[in-house]
Amino acid sequence: MIPVYKILKLDTRKLPAIIFEPINIKAERENNRSIRADKAWENFGKPGREPRAFCGILQSFASNNNWNKQLNIAKLRNSWNEVVGENIANHCEISQVINEVLIIRAQSAVWATQLSYLLPQLKEKINNNLSDIKIREIKVIGPTTTGLGSWRR
Repeated sequence: MIPVYKILKLDTRKLPAIIFEPINIKAERENNRSIRADKAWENFGKPGREPRAFCGILQSFASNNNWNKQLNIAKLRNSWNEVVGENIANHCEISQVINEVLIIRAQSAVWATQLSYLLPQLKEKINNNLSDIKIREIKVIGPTTTGLGSWRR
Protein backbone atom coordinates (compact mmCIF):
# COMPACT_ATOMS: atom_id res chain seq x y z
CA MET A 1 0.00 0.00 0.00
CA ILE A 2 1.27 3.47 -0.95
CA PRO A 3 1.24 6.15 1.81
CA VAL A 4 -1.15 9.06 1.29
CA TYR A 5 1.55 11.73 1.44
CA LYS A 6 3.24 10.11 -1.57
CA ILE A 7 0.00 9.92 -3.55
CA LEU A 8 -0.79 13.59 -2.80
CA LYS A 9 2.87 14.54 -3.17
CA LEU A 10 2.95 16.28 0.23
CA ASP A 11 6.10 17.34 2.00
CA THR A 12 5.95 15.57 5.37
CA ARG A 13 7.90 18.39 7.01
CA LYS A 14 5.11 20.88 6.12
CA LEU A 15 2.23 18.56 7.03
CA PRO A 16 1.90 19.68 10.70
CA ALA A 17 1.77 23.34 9.61
CA ILE A 18 -0.94 22.57 7.03
CA ILE A 19 -3.04 20.75 9.60
CA PHE A 20 -2.53 23.00 12.62
CA GLU A 21 -2.50 26.46 10.98
CA PRO A 22 -6.33 26.69 10.65
CA ILE A 23 -6.69 25.54 14.26
CA ASN A 24 -4.26 28.25 15.43
CA ILE A 25 -6.10 30.92 13.43
CA LYS A 26 -9.44 29.90 14.96
CA ALA A 27 -7.94 29.92 18.48
CA GLU A 28 -6.53 33.43 17.93
CA ARG A 29 -9.91 34.62 16.65
CA GLU A 30 -11.64 33.21 19.75
CA ASN A 31 -9.05 34.84 21.99
CA ASN A 32 -9.50 38.22 20.25
CA ARG A 33 -13.28 37.93 20.57
CA SER A 34 -12.92 37.25 24.28
CA ILE A 35 -10.59 40.26 24.72
CA ARG A 36 -13.01 42.54 22.81
CA ALA A 37 -15.93 41.34 24.96
CA ASP A 38 -13.96 42.06 28.14
CA LYS A 39 -13.03 45.56 26.92
CA ALA A 40 -16.64 46.28 25.98
CA TRP A 41 -17.78 45.22 29.45
CA GLU A 42 -15.11 47.37 31.14
CA ASN A 43 -16.01 50.42 29.02
CA PHE A 44 -19.77 50.11 29.50
CA GLY A 45 -21.23 53.46 30.54
CA LYS A 46 -18.05 55.44 29.95
CA PRO A 47 -18.16 58.66 27.88
CA GLY A 48 -18.50 58.02 24.19
CA ARG A 49 -20.45 54.79 24.74
CA GLU A 50 -23.93 56.29 25.09
CA PRO A 51 -26.79 54.94 22.97
CA ARG A 52 -27.57 58.52 21.91
CA ALA A 53 -24.59 58.42 19.59
CA PHE A 54 -26.05 55.37 17.86
CA CYS A 55 -29.37 57.19 17.47
CA GLY A 56 -27.51 60.06 15.83
CA ILE A 57 -25.89 57.64 13.42
CA LEU A 58 -29.31 56.26 12.46
CA GLN A 59 -30.73 59.75 12.01
CA SER A 60 -27.88 60.84 9.77
CA PHE A 61 -28.15 57.57 7.81
CA ALA A 62 -31.88 58.16 7.29
CA SER A 63 -31.40 61.77 6.20
CA ASN A 64 -28.51 60.92 3.87
CA ASN A 65 -30.61 58.26 2.17
CA ASN A 66 -33.72 60.47 1.92
CA TRP A 67 -35.72 58.25 4.26
CA ASN A 68 -37.01 61.10 6.43
CA LYS A 69 -40.18 61.57 4.39
CA GLN A 70 -41.11 57.89 4.59
CA LEU A 71 -40.24 57.72 8.29
CA ASN A 72 -42.41 60.76 9.01
CA ILE A 73 -45.33 59.20 7.13
CA ALA A 74 -44.85 56.00 9.16
CA LYS A 75 -44.80 58.15 12.30
CA LEU A 76 -48.13 59.70 11.26
CA ARG A 77 -49.64 56.26 10.58
CA ASN A 78 -48.46 54.95 13.96
CA SER A 79 -49.84 57.92 15.88
CA TRP A 80 -53.06 58.22 13.84
CA ASN A 81 -55.26 57.30 16.85
CA GLU A 82 -53.71 60.05 18.98
CA VAL A 83 -53.80 62.66 16.23
CA VAL A 84 -57.43 62.30 15.11
CA GLY A 85 -58.93 60.52 18.09
CA GLU A 86 -60.02 56.93 18.58
CA ASN A 87 -63.53 57.36 17.13
CA ILE A 88 -62.39 58.92 13.85
CA ALA A 89 -59.42 56.56 13.53
CA ASN A 90 -61.78 53.57 13.72
CA HIS A 91 -63.56 54.79 10.58
CA CYS A 92 -60.72 56.01 8.37
CA GLU A 93 -57.09 55.37 7.53
CA ILE A 94 -54.22 57.09 5.77
CA SER A 95 -54.16 55.98 2.16
CA GLN A 96 -51.08 57.89 1.06
CA VAL A 97 -49.21 61.19 1.18
CA ILE A 98 -48.18 62.71 -2.14
CA ASN A 99 -46.54 66.15 -2.45
CA GLU A 100 -47.78 67.31 0.97
CA VAL A 101 -51.32 66.13 0.16
CA LEU A 102 -52.69 63.65 2.69
CA ILE A 103 -55.25 61.24 1.26
CA ILE A 104 -57.55 59.66 3.82
CA ARG A 105 -59.72 56.66 2.93
CA ALA A 106 -63.01 56.67 4.82
CA GLN A 107 -64.89 53.52 5.78
CA SER A 108 -68.10 54.70 4.12
CA ALA A 109 -69.49 57.59 2.10
CA VAL A 110 -71.16 58.90 5.26
CA TRP A 111 -67.82 59.02 7.06
CA ALA A 112 -66.21 60.66 4.04
CA THR A 113 -68.81 63.42 4.27
CA GLN A 114 -68.30 63.81 8.02
CA LEU A 115 -64.53 63.99 7.60
CA SER A 116 -64.84 66.64 4.90
CA TYR A 117 -66.36 68.94 7.54
CA LEU A 118 -63.40 68.30 9.87
CA LEU A 119 -60.60 68.88 7.35
CA PRO A 120 -59.40 72.27 8.68
CA GLN A 121 -59.21 70.94 12.26
CA LEU A 122 -57.47 67.73 11.12
CA LYS A 123 -54.91 69.68 9.10
CA GLU A 124 -54.16 72.00 12.00
CA LYS A 125 -53.92 69.10 14.46
CA ILE A 126 -51.55 67.13 12.23
CA ASN A 127 -49.32 70.14 11.56
CA ASN A 128 -49.23 71.02 15.28
CA ASN A 129 -48.65 67.51 16.65
CA LEU A 130 -46.18 66.29 14.04
CA SER A 131 -43.94 69.21 13.17
CA ASP A 132 -41.76 67.04 10.90
CA ILE A 133 -44.65 66.51 8.49
CA LYS A 134 -46.05 69.40 6.48
CA ILE A 135 -49.53 68.80 5.12
CA ARG A 136 -50.69 71.40 2.62
CA GLU A 137 -54.00 69.75 1.78
CA ILE A 138 -56.14 66.83 2.91
CA LYS A 139 -58.39 64.86 0.58
CA VAL A 140 -60.96 62.34 1.73
CA ILE A 141 -61.96 59.44 -0.47
CA GLY A 142 -64.65 56.87 0.13
CA PRO A 143 -64.28 53.12 0.14
CA THR A 144 -63.37 51.37 -3.08
CA THR A 145 -66.04 49.44 -4.89
CA THR A 146 -65.59 45.77 -5.60
CA GLY A 147 -65.95 44.83 -9.24
CA LEU A 148 -66.94 46.91 -12.23
CA GLY A 149 -70.56 47.89 -12.52
CA SER A 150 -71.48 46.42 -9.16
CA TRP A 151 -74.34 48.91 -8.83
CA ARG A 152 -76.74 49.33 -11.73
CA ARG A 153 -80.36 50.28 -12.18
